[in-house]
Amino acid sequence: LAAGAALWGIVLELVLVWFSKSRVSFTLSLAAGVAGAVLMAVHMYVVIEDSLELAQDDAVKHMRKGTALRIVSAMALFVLAWRLHGSVPGMFFGLATLKLGAYTQPFLHAAKEKWKRNEKKTEK
Repeated sequence: LAAGAALWGIVLELVLVWFSKSRVSFTLSLAAGVAGAVLMAVHMYVVIEDSLELAQDDAVKHMRKGTALRIVSAMALFVLAWRLHGSVPGMFFGLATLKLGAYTQPFLHAAKEKWKRNEKKTEK
């Protein structure tokens, strides 16, 4: 998931930087958004793992707290980009790489497995 977010960050940078007024601001905001997306993916993983060890009611509460924390974090990143005169669209696209990475994760996983199989064939 994190690799997909990073990959999409690079693709979005190469395509969208040309449409921004301030390329430096857009690039920094996009990078901060991608970093935020990767941290959110890690946080999601930790919260889900922790929730598996809890009772059902406690797990639901724990998941809701984690979701609320990620939403507040995303909102804080938008406010930070706005207050520091960064690129709010760049921040949006950076955070959106989490969703894009989730959509492309099955394809990246399949490509990785195929690459591993081909590598084992060439070793023999």
